[in-house]
Amino acid sequence: MTNKSNDPKGITLFYPSRQKKIITGCYLVNPLLDPNYLKNPTLYLDNQTQKTGKYKIQARQYEALWDTGATCSAINLQIVENLKLIPVGAKLVSGVTGSYRANTYYLFLWSSDKVYHPLKSVPAIEMKDEVIIGMDVITKGDFAFCGGNLFSYYCPSFYDPEKFGTTIKGQINTKTNIELFDQRRKYDHIRIDT
Repeated sequence: MTNKSNDPKGITLFYPSRQKKIITGCYLVNPLLDPNYLKNPTLYLDNQTQKTGKYKIQARQYEALWDTGATCSAINLQIVENLKLIPVGAKLVSGVTGSYRANTYYLFLWSSDKVYHPLKSVPAIEMKDEVIIGMDVITKGDFAFCGGNLFSYYCPSFYDPEKFGTTIKGQINTKTNIELFDQRRKYDHIRIDT
């Protein structure tokens, strides 16, 4: 995970009714098209194409399913063609349909317009979802799904062990949580009503 600043940035979604799954937009970029992109990643959307030599680095938007049951993130096979991805390896992928070997790819996943995650070994698999955001990304920040209709993800995490200390034997320090909540309210976030 990388953030242009050290302040947590993220998304908050309010749904009018209970949801069984969380689907948000995300952007994917093939960073291997330009070595300079790795030094200074920037999110270029739609008509904001960055021209670098003979290549054009442009983010493409996809729908992503946030899956806490997935160990790693994954992409649909069609995305490999769309982004002209080149395999960097292979890994064994297991799911409800069984286990098999899948090619892996290096790409940047932007979970919001300010936070990106360099993913060095993302498997491409046959699936109906375009992107699955798994625990390899989710654990890099603060993930919450409350009451079935409120979702938020902020990265990096608001938790700062140096500032707030650690809990002992699972006990929650109420004063620390109030301080953490007050800190959290200071930051900007995206609010999308759907």
